Amino acid sequence: MRTRLNRTVIVENKPGAAGRVGVAIGQGCSRDGHVLLFTPIAPMALFPHVYDNLAYDPVRDFQPISQVGTFDLGVAVGANVPARNLKELVDC
Repeated sequence: MRTRLNRTVIVENKPGAAGRVGVAIGQGCSRDGHVLLFTPIAPMALFPHVYDNLAYDPVRDFQPISQVGTFDLGVAVGANVPARNLKELVDC
């Protein structure tokens, strides 16, 4: 990136809270086009439906520009949950 942009590129890894910390920091950055956030899909597509008080709104606060990878996703529940498939889990 440094070569293509002809400018210094600084990478800051901000782990924590399953990605919510890094996304919240990215949301608070200047919107001058000099900050690029790489994040998994969960903080943008899943977490708004799971957490009541996110420090960011993925639709309002970010502009997606590209998908850079894909991966499989699995759903698991504890043995004490009566659901044995996704439909049963949704119906719980």
